[in-house]
Amino acid sequence: MATPLVSLENLDTGYGGAQVLFGLGFEVMPGEVVTLMGRNGMGKTTTIRTLFGLLAPREGRIRVRGRDMTGMAPHKIAASGLGYVPEGRQIFPRLSVEENLVATARAPAARSTKADTGGAWTLDRVYAAFPRLKERRGNLGTQLSGGEQQMLAIGRALMTNPELLVLDEATEGLAPVIRGEIWTAIEALRADGLSILVVDKNIDALMRIADRHVVIEGGRVVWTGTTATLAADRTQATRFLEV
Repeated sequence: MATPLVSLENLDTGYGGAQVLFGLGFEVMPGEVVTLMGRNGMGKTTTIRTLFGLLAPREGRIRVRGRDMTGMAPHKIAASGLGYVPEGRQIFPRLSVEENLVATARAPAARSTKADTGGAWTLDRVYAAFPRLKERRGNLGTQLSGGEQQMLAIGRALMTNPELLVLDEATEGLAPVIRGEIWTAIEALRADGLSILVVDKNIDALMRIADRHVVIEGGRVVWTGTTATLAADRTQATRFLEV
């Protein structure tokens, strides 16, 4: 049986005296696209922040390819093969597009040939995936639209040559046309074999790209299943997503 690329095991996490995650756990297998869904305030971003070591779990383990990464510094977790596209994009506003892309660039890990994901991510490959970024390569981050900033945030994460790309609120606040471009890009990444964990509210788009779905409510996993299972009876999961 294949080793999960990432596994979260019985995580308890919180802020100060407030606990947010309660025994939360799920995994992402190599080459798999998994969604993390739930209403606002249910713990999705806390889950991602815990995965990247930005919050220390009170209980539970975080493993990357079976290696226990619990309690390690964020940069060491990222260097293990995880690329992060945070909510709100958080690009470097006073750097150009190209400077943003090269600022965190990293060669593929020695254990990975990248043969199954179309080769290493370089500037040329990012520009091919997002032609708008090539057109604006000299523009500062502050001179980009919200959609272009999201493309830049994704491109910056890809330049770390991750084995797992994690997108928190992939298309939030974007115009419909730009959302479509982002989903098309994510579908292309999936076709290349890149593992992806994605948070978003667009169930129809998520069902097009994902293999499995994880729904959380009150910091707990309350439903998980394949896209086929979700398509057969959407009420199983959507009852936890409706306001």
